[in-house]
Amino acid sequence: MTLSRRRRLFYLLLTAFFIIGGVVLLYVNGWRVDFKTLKLKKVGAIFVRSIPENSQITLDGREVQNKSGFLQNGTLINNLFPKSYNLKLSLPGYEDWHENVSVSPALVKEIKYAVLVPKTYQVVATGTIKDFQIFGNNLLTENGKGDLLIANRKIGNGGLIGWTNDFNYLLSENSSGVYYWNEIASGSAKNLNALLKKIGFSTAKKFTISVDPYDNRRLIVSQNNKFYLLDAERSLLINVYIAESGKTLGDKITASQYYLAATELSPRTNTSTIIIYDKFLQKIRSTPPELSGKNISLEWSGNNKLAILQSDGELYLYDVSSGNVPQKIADDVKNFAFTDDGSAIAALENSSLEVISLDPNGNYYRFNLPDVKNAIRAFWYGDSQHLFIAYPGRTMFLDLGDDSLVNFIQVADSNSSQYEAEGNTLYFLRNDAIYSLKFSK
Repeated sequence: MTLSRRRRLFYLLLTAFFIIGGVVLLYVNGWRVDFKTLKLKKVGAIFVRSIPENSQITLDGREVQNKSGFLQNGTLINNLFPKSYNLKLSLPGYEDWHENVSVSPALVKEIKYAVLVPKTYQVVATGTIKDFQIFGNNLLTENGKGDLLIANRKIGNGGLIGWTNDFNYLLSENSSGVYYWNEIASGSAKNLNALLKKIGFSTAKKFTISVDPYDNRRLIVSQNNKFYLLDAERSLLINVYIAESGKTLGDKITASQYYLAATELSPRTNTSTIIIYDKFLQKIRSTPPELSGKNISLEWSGNNKLAILQSDGELYLYDVSSGNVPQKIADDVKNFAFTDDGSAIAALENSSLEVISLDPNGNYYRFNLPDVKNAIRAFWYGDSQHLFIAYPGRTMFLDLGDDSLVNFIQVADSNSSQYEAEGNTLYFLRNDAIYSLKFSK
């Protein structure tokens, strides 16, 4: 081979090296030729994880192999040109899941909480069931006679007021206004009206009793703008707080492990004051500034965070341990619910639903739900990425990642519904019977 030929071959190979190297470099950096437009574009991907994991995946009508398994908990669909794709997940016995997914160059769109809703439900209990409550690992039912039953065993009578966190005791009130403190294991019931009367408390005047879920012995009694602690074992009534002159004590007194919270209303100024009682120091803490309106609801998250809903729809969050004033987090609210870990709060409003993260790095969501003005309440699904929304006569299921509300579907034809996280099951009452809808884990 002559020198000139060797030179030509060298330059040819060198050119081929740069061309092939450039193509490889473009390829590994995500560049592909879109033969529909004959343009070079950078591709993206979709990572999808469905629950159940073995669902069929289709993208724009084309089936994609589901790669979920023991070593991989989802499927990566790569080499996708930037545009919107129709992603569908399906499985026999479940409602189809749809979403229009926008793919961006060099990015992976993650869908990690695609929950498929079961189509069929099971009958759990029948008879003249008036109401029910998830009670630990059991269902507590109230029949037409007012009997409270667990596994067909009568454990009390009257409407359920509350219970302790260890599920050893529950408080009930019968149609005559008599309160009973029921011990589940023994089936015994202590007449609290009789006990109060015996220790000199006037039961002729209206009073209420509520439960401290963290205390098996002491209950909360309220009457005539005063509230007390009733030691049911030692037959003692302990004074806790007397409302200021001209103010009225609110109906709701609620407990965390460390504190009791109540409100008092000033009718003259239409403002409420939050009353915090330290259970260990046994004294009232300094009270935060007044809030406008009457209190509608108080609810603890953990031991220190208190959500406060006022009659004007303003929702506040008060960190008792910090000593700071309550912070307003939402307006026009009619119902709210914390996640189990207290990391977020769902605020159901008259015009929308807001999900507010209590973690500074968390996400914020807002949904304009259909017929939201008639929605009754919101409560969380176990993964904290979905919510149940109860409307009159139905319960809907909301995916927080579903901006278009394509998967906002009905899961029960009843608004008397409750979710049990350990069994991942929705229970609902319809026509005097209880049904269950078990989601896959």
